[in-house]
Amino acid sequence: MAKINTKFFFDRKAVIDAVGKAQVKVMGRQGSLVRGIAKKSMHKAKKSSSPGRPPNVHVGLIKKLIFFAFDPKTASMVCGPIKFTVKGIVSNVLEILEHGGEGIVRDRAIINKKGQIVPFKFMTKLARERAIQSGKVIVVNRPVTIEARPFMAPALEKSIPYLAKEWKGAVKK
Repeated sequence: MAKINTKFFFDRKAVIDAVGKAQVKVMGRQGSLVRGIAKKSMHKAKKSSSPGRPPNVHVGLIKKLIFFAFDPKTASMVCGPIKFTVKGIVSNVLEILEHGGEGIVRDRAIINKKGQIVPFKFMTKLARERAIQSGKVIVVNRPVTIEARPFMAPALEKSIPYLAKEWKGAVKK
């Protein structure tokens, strides 16, 4: 799973010392707002979402990987999904979902009598079961183009009217 560096979370002393209590409080609320809107934009469904719409949630992993933290280089709040590792490979699937692009899909398949690779998705349930029992299953990587299904940019856009309001009364004399 993902290893998360919590060093720059808004409840850390180093972050509070760097930006001050009022700013930490406001930026934390702003990050929470953007993250909440992004998470609520994703709906549970069995099918993939249409391009241009936020991704549908099948297992719920995407929602669990959205964080917000302090960026010391720009002294600002950053919000978005973290990269995660699947079987030792760093995955950029969430970046591809947000912006669109090329990715690799791993499919299970068999090689038929003619020497052709037949992916599982083109086989009947019975044929898949027989292939698994026979041990003739192979894994093939195939390139795919994924159209953008943005979820962070729309969340930020939707939260803009509320972000400035968080500063009202935040700094005390």
